Amino acid sequence: MSERNRFINLIPIIACVILAAILIWQNFGPKPLAVEPTVPAPIATSPSVTVPASGVLATVNGVELNNEDFAPYLGFWAFYYAMDPENIDSGFGDYFMEQYINEMLQRELFAILEVAVADDYLEQELDMLMYEFFGGDEASQAAIMDEFGFNEETVRTALHHAMLAQEYRAQLINEIYTTFDEEDFYEAYLSYQDYFTNPEDAISASHILVETEAEAEEVLARLQEGEPFANIAAELNPDSTRYTGGKLGVFYRNTMVQPFEEAAFALTEPGEISGIVPTNYGFHIIQLHTIYPIGSVWSFEDALEQIPDLLAQEIYNNTMDDLWSSANIVWNP
Repeated sequence: MSERNRFINLIPIIACVILAAILIWQNFGPKPLAVEPTVPAPIATSPSVTVPASGVLATVNGVELNNEDFAPYLGFWAFYYAMDPENIDSGFGDYFMEQYINEMLQRELFAILEVAVADDYLEQELDMLMYEFFGGDEASQAAIMDEFGFNEETVRTALHHAMLAQEYRAQLINEIYTTFDEEDFYEAYLSYQDYFTNPEDAISASHILVETEAEAEEVLARLQEGEPFANIAAELNPDSTRYTGGKLGVFYRNTMVQPFEEAAFALTEPGEISGIVPTNYGFHIIQLHTIYPIGSVWSFEDALEQIPDLLAQEIYNNTMDDLWSSANIVWNP
């Protein structure tokens, strides 16, 4: 695996984080989920030679990258990461220069594979993202964009690319689900043992989530009568866990809201069920599945949900390595 591929952050779903999440996903390989993403170090291995053309920062397969194209892009990411626009670190600039080139190569790939997202979906996500950034304050929006040197079209282009990358990722995962059998997934599980080895204490658990305490009391009564936890979760949960019987997978401390985390980590026996746990999201009932001490390895069952993502990442990494090695890149540092 190349130095360009060292980090993965899986399945962020809202517009205000999709950009950074996909930026990380499309450039870095597996690493334990407990590690928080950071702005990565500049790529050091891209092909490069100095070119004399003034104002041309690079050419990628004959397409010029000019400063007027790159400056708004860099300005947007400086705003996103709360950088001082007057004092952008050179390493930050170098990384995003190479990221821009990476995206140029990706756009060629997406065009060949006919990866697309609907225009109305793009505009919906853009509206959400702009509101997350500026809260509907047009004067503030104009002032910030002017300070950092980008405009709404810059944001649209960045978001569109991120959404194309997310769609491509989804297509890879779907292909993996349709072509791999359980034996293939188990072989992948064995090959990713380092990824599934816990760097700190963790647990796997499920939850049932309802809106009111009265509903939670009814759930506890149903559980006491012997109704399967997963069946109730599939019936009642308002989030995506309804499709997995309430399973949350493996998680570490400081990754869940505090009351939920305290209740989950207080459980001591597999199969044990908590009382009612109120959070800002509603009222939870938690079932413990497995306790994972530091250095232990996730079970195949707990790892299975993550394996298609890791395989998709590996396919993507190999594809991008091929694109970089075969690309005609002329670089002006």
